[in-house]
Amino acid sequence: MFCYRVTRLVLFMRPAAVRFLSNAIRRRSLRAFVNSMASVALLCVASAAAAYEDPPTVGISSMANHPAWFPAEVYKKVPPGSKSLLLEIQVDAQGRWTSTKVIESSGWDAIDAAYLKASRRWDYQAAVRDGERVAGVMRLPVSFCLVACEPVPATASAEQAVSEP
Repeated sequence: MFCYRVTRLVLFMRPAAVRFLSNAIRRRSLRAFVNSMASVALLCVASAAAAYEDPPTVGISSMANHPAWFPAEVYKKVPPGSKSLLLEIQVDAQGRWTSTKVIESSGWDAIDAAYLKASRRWDYQAAVRDGERVAGVMRLPVSFCLVACEPVPATASAEQAVSEP
C-alpha cells in the first residue's frame, strides 16, 4: 500500500492507482480524476440497483368487511388503550390468502391470534407485474384501540344487552 498526501487528504491506494493519481496531479487534472472515479462508482451503484428487484406488492380490498373478533378474556386482561401490530401477508396470483405472520407483536398473544385468524377472511387483490397477476407479499400495520366497557350480566336477555349503554 502506498500513501500519497493531497492537500490535507491522505489516500491509501494501490500503486497503479497512485501512478494514475500522480499523473493526474502533474497534469493538474485532479478534478477530472475525481469526476471519473465518481462516474465509475455511480455506474456500479446503478447496475446493482437495477439487478435488485422489489417483490410485488399486494393490495387489500375489503378489510373492513371482516373485522378481528377478540375473545372475552382480551377485554378482561388487556388494559384499555391504543395497540398496534405489523402483519406480513402472502397472497397467490389469484388473490387468495396464502399465509400470515406477525412481524411486530402487539404484546398480547390473543390479539395477535385474532388478527391472524381475521386475515384469512379478508379479500385481497393480487399484485400485477408486466400486465400479469403474480403472487406477492404485503406488510400491513394494524392500529386499534380497546375501550373499557361494563360487562353485561350473564342472566340478562339480549334486549337488555342491546338497550343498555
